[in-house]
Amino acid sequence: MAQSSRLIYYFLILIGVSCSKPEVQVLKIDISESSVKQLDSLKALSLDKPAILEATKKYVKCKVGPNQLKSKIRFKGDDIHHIENKGEESYRVKVLDGNYNEMTKFSLHLPERRNNVYEYLWQSILKHEGLMFTSYDFVELHLNNENRGIYAIEEGHDSSYSNRFNRPEGVILKFNEKGYWNDLIKDERKSLDDYLTNTSIEKSNDLFNDKKLDALFKSFLSDSLSVDSLFDAELTGKYLALTDVFNCSHSLVWINMRFFYNAQTQRCEFVGYDAETYGPIKELMIDKSGVLDGKSKDYMLYLFFKSKSIQKAYFKWLKVYSSPEKMSEWLREIDPLVEEKRKIVEIRIPGLYYDWEKFKTNQEFIQKWLADSSYLP
Repeated sequence: MAQSSRLIYYFLILIGVSCSKPEVQVLKIDISESSVKQLDSLKALSLDKPAILEATKKYVKCKVGPNQLKSKIRFKGDDIHHIENKGEESYRVKVLDGNYNEMTKFSLHLPERRNNVYEYLWQSILKHEGLMFTSYDFVELHLNNENRGIYAIEEGHDSSYSNRFNRPEGVILKFNEKGYWNDLIKDERKSLDDYLTNTSIEKSNDLFNDKKLDALFKSFLSDSLSVDSLFDAELTGKYLALTDVFNCSHSLVWINMRFFYNAQTQRCEFVGYDAETYGPIKELMIDKSGVLDGKSKDYMLYLFFKSKSIQKAYFKWLKVYSSPEKMSEWLREIDPLVEEKRKIVEIRIPGLYYDWEKFKTNQEFIQKWLADSSYLP
């Protein structure tokens, strides 16, 4: 929202001019009394722990939406803040009978768990730029007729996810992070990168059982396979460049990474997820990787940026995405959409605002880096 528009908006409120309340979709979920008690018991298992136990994440039956769709619900998340405050818990829902808004799986959490409207902004940018994104919106959650207020609703990556991207058969992948969280609970946590070489991949579609894919990822993580043999260089470089403009380093921590494996091209591409868009950047992703210094600083980024093909695409898209013309395009096409969502989240967080200035600052940083760099291919 532009600064001048925001000032006008708050001035109108101050002098008593009515600003229309935004329309918010109501999501109604009904859980039986016995299932509520079961959820309370499961929650209690984790409340004195630093992270949520797997035992707490058991599903119970529920019904979703005006059509009372047969579904199941559980607590979601890893950090304990997802469940520690009563009435503000985060949930995962699976619809067993049909779909809700074309989703068979989705998560519900407070807007602040994903930095309020910035996650919506990020996913909208990815969609605008033709990259794979995660559907993200806001609803008014009614749980057993109790109004929980404004919640974010985030699409789950199920087997039907890729259909709307005009992609051929494929599967969504993530790294198995259970070892990391189990060690945190036992207070035996090592550095994040220490887990990578021993982790495995999890697939969104159990029917997609490609042992070759498992072996490729294992070789990739052990740095014995070129990233170009597994990832689409152009799409990877494009995604990494965008994460610099919007400072989405959180999405590039390996436990937050999501990929789509295209069975036709036999290559992966990033899927936007859990960006936690931050403020101004102090270094580029390629700096964080350590590649320019010849040694790994961030192991996953190092593996990606070792590829000259990815570097070439990355620098090309950095030039595009750091231009004032591109920012003008985003402000014209994306900002009105984000402003509508801001009005919804403001129901929960009065006075909420967002701005694009930090992203303009990041563009200027990138422009200077490109102008001063002697590394450009």
